[in-house]
Amino acid sequence: MEKGKVETAERIALNQLDRWNDIAGVVEPHTGYYYELQSVIKDAVHIGIQMATSGKVLFDSEGGINIPNSMKNILILLFLPFLSFGQHIVTKDSSWQVASGGKFYTVRQIEYSNGESSLTRSLVGDTASVFRGYLAEFEATGHWMANAANEARTNAKEIRTILQRRDTILAKFGRDITDTLTAKYAGPLLISGWVVYEDTAALDVVFSVNAQGQLRYQITGYPARNAFIIARTMRLQNYKDTGRSLGIYAAPGGNWGSVDDRVRMRFPGNQGLNRAVSARAKPAENSGVLLEYFTDGSGKVTFFAGDEVKLKKSGLKYVVNVAGKTFEITEKKK
Repeated sequence: MEKGKVETAERIALNQLDRWNDIAGVVEPHTGYYYELQSVIKDAVHIGIQMATSGKVLFDSEGGINIPNSMKNILILLFLPFLSFGQHIVTKDSSWQVASGGKFYTVRQIEYSNGESSLTRSLVGDTASVFRGYLAEFEATGHWMANAANEARTNAKEIRTILQRRDTILAKFGRDITDTLTAKYAGPLLISGWVVYEDTAALDVVFSVNAQGQLRYQITGYPARNAFIIARTMRLQNYKDTGRSLGIYAAPGGNWGSVDDRVRMRFPGNQGLNRAVSARAKPAENSGVLLEYFTDGSGKVTFFAGDEVKLKKSGLKYVVNVAGKTFEITEKKK
């Protein structure tokens, strides 16, 4: 396979990795773990290429994937920050492209806490190869969006099927599975303060659970209606008296929104629905993010994803302070 095609395949795979990580926020970008994950992705690309071209995978003497020397040089450049990360803290990491002699280069500058810095310049390709790379990236993004849209188009049908199966399960076992889902997932919704944003309008919305275990919602100015929560998916029946149900979905920050982003539901003070993962506030050294319910003796207390809470350990207990209120969490030994 031509070198340009291999580089294009690697670039597309790394772009997919970045797109996934931007949403999931699993690995902090530009850290040792991040570059190690990039190398795994590149190995996977080369495994696929070798299997497709020769039907077998070549390994080096150390058991690693056998990559042509030109590719190894690129990997060495990628691992330079990883080697430095174990010794220093990265304070600035910037990169940009420059053109020279009809070719494009990526220049990367990394600065460390001890005053050291590194500057690398790697060849991206000539004008034609760079253009082909962008073309392949745009095509891959277009296919990805089409696949995501086609999957989302079936959501309403899937929800209807779930509600129909609920009736069958209820008849067999005498238990309403949607009531169980409500008890498990609706806790954060029962706190007052939720607001529905549609275009530029903002209306308060209140959730409750009736005596039969049915989740209900009421938007200011409209009657109370049934809602069904299925993990991170929720269906609002007869939304705003339109006669049509609305599906909304939980975002990583704890907010909710429709697929087309036209309707959003936020808790006051919570982070934006489409915030970038990299913009998330970093917890202090002895803090973390809690996504569970804890009892302080007087009732149930909810911590939203994105809340920064400080933990102070005393014996087997952690003292947690959130918004001026203090709670104790007991650590259970297995």
